[in-house]
Amino acid sequence: MNKKLILSIILVSGLVQGHAQNKYFGDTHEPKTLLVEKIGTHRRYGYELGDLIKIRTKNHLFLCSNLWELNDSSIVVGQNRPTNLKDVESVYPQFYFPKKFGMYMFLSGITYFAVVSFDHLINKEIVFTKDVFIVPTALFGTGFICVSLSQNRCKIGDHWKLKVIGIRVR
Repeated sequence: MNKKLILSIILVSGLVQGHAQNKYFGDTHEPKTLLVEKIGTHRRYGYELGDLIKIRTKNHLFLCSNLWELNDSSIVVGQNRPTNLKDVESVYPQFYFPKKFGMYMFLSGITYFAVVSFDHLINKEIVFTKDVFIVPTALFGTGFICVSLSQNRCKIGDHWKLKVIGIRVR
């Protein structure tokens, strides 16, 4: 009796979980991918349901949220932002390592500045010296460059194309 009860609970929870995935992320039985690819090369970026995406529309509106729904002619970014594929001007693929490295450089610059300034205050020295400014400025500059290189602009048109395909690319 206990085995049948446990088995039925597992089956019901699997059905409920599958229904929740279909409700929030579309139909999971039919995988679709939003593909951004450069014409004539092998460079491509794929986005599936639930992935974070940043796009710019032709009326200069930036949308940065999760991809909620994919149709053949439109996408839904965020919960209530349906957008036609023909209205997408640019897609910005995000590269996570340069962004994380840049944030760590900003944090290390602030930490270095605070520690050296505190050390100079404790030792009753001049607080603002060259070493207080040179190293944190270099760390801030490195962080700024890394964060600015953490996304690429793919302008849809002559060089890049946007399409929805019925398979998973990853």
